[in-house]
Amino acid sequence: MTRNCPSLSLRRAGAVVLTLLVLSGLGCQLRRGAVGSSDELARQNAQLQRDLGAQRQRAADLEQQLAVCRGFGPARLAQLVHVQQIEFGRFTRAFDANEDGQADGLRVYLVPRDPQGDVIKAGGTVTIELWDLAAAESARRLGQWRYGPDQLPRHWLSGPFTNHFKFELPWPDGKVPEHANLTLKLTYEDALTGRVWEIQKQVSTRLESGD
Repeated sequence: MTRNCPSLSLRRAGAVVLTLLVLSGLGCQLRRGAVGSSDELARQNAQLQRDLGAQRQRAADLEQQLAVCRGFGPARLAQLVHVQQIEFGRFTRAFDANEDGQADGLRVYLVPRDPQGDVIKAGGTVTIELWDLAAAESARRLGQWRYGPDQLPRHWLSGPFTNHFKFELPWPDGKVPEHANLTLKLTYEDALTGRVWEIQKQVSTRLESGD
């Protein structure tokens, strides 16, 4: 199953719009018949008809693909390994990159789980936001990071007690946030189902013992 299924309706709509534009263009050309020769108008009309035919075929192809995607219902999904829930890893917290005793940013661990509760490596898009809710309204969002389907696999770590996605986020602009208590928000969109999860966690700018 291709991950482009959720966008097929948009593509189909685009094909319909393009068809309308083609027809509109044909009407304009016919109204300018007094300017061009009848042979030129006939040639343009034939080309427009060919373009219209191609767009109709494209729309039919997209409709067929959409029908396949609609058949991917709950019963079939239950037979496949897929994400059922996500959570932050227990070591999500501030980190000290140069061991000078000062926090340099946050390490965020994401753990996706299947319906049986097992950790799985799943494709998708991750968006992370860092908020300082004690700051002035215009300065509350400190930063945003996005990892698309092409980048996400590079953040997967696998090994003994190490099955998760890991993201290292330096403080925005290299400055420690003004307030110590921050809010971390993570949004995950599953590439297989298109389902979206959102989780939040309170984090501190202070280093924890052992960091």
